[in-house]
Amino acid sequence: MYKTTFHICLTFTALTLASTAAFSQPYAYVTNIAGNNVSVVNTANDAIVTSVAVGTGPCGVAVSPDGSHVYVASQTTNTVSVITTSNNSVWKTINVGTTPTRLAANPNGSQVFVVDQASNQVSVISTSSFTVTATIGVGYRPSNVGFSPDGTRAYVTNLYGGTVSVINTSSLSVINTFTAGSGPAAVVVTPSGLHAYVANQYA
Repeated sequence: MYKTTFHICLTFTALTLASTAAFSQPYAYVTNIAGNNVSVVNTANDAIVTSVAVGTGPCGVAVSPDGSHVYVASQTTNTVSVITTSNNSVWKTINVGTTPTRLAANPNGSQVFVVDQASNQVSVISTSSFTVTATIGVGYRPSNVGFSPDGTRAYVTNLYGGTVSVINTSSLSVINTFTAGSGPAAVVVTPSGLHAYVANQYA
């Protein structure tokens, strides 16, 4: 059972939306894991505008809060591609840990947390330098990450560990670990920040 779900993105396509000053309508960015690219879709007419080549095995995708950049985790090349949305081209490629599957930008856009599944860690990218400034050890086979609305906490689901790691984003350290259901695969925090909801893949 675990063997078929280790690389989570092999069976799912990731999508995010970006709206920038350069465009009057939002665009959807869709990772194509077999094609090693990202499709840019005009959501006004559902037409593919272009495809952007990224690393091998693109999986997770996230957009900066201001819509200027899209971040793509490629799980085979262990990289994050930074796409500039004004021209839909890769501006920078950042090396991260092993098997990056998911990633998220914090609410103010200053950091991107990348879940490195095979490294059992999170790589922290600073968007001022676009480099990895820290790595944080979490649980066994982390699968996803979500931020509290104020950005002070990041929640990382550990798929095979059955836990969720809570990271203090100031100290960049795990301050709590709690048990979730069987195979916690995704997490989202409510707008109030009072609750986090965890989806359990095997429960």
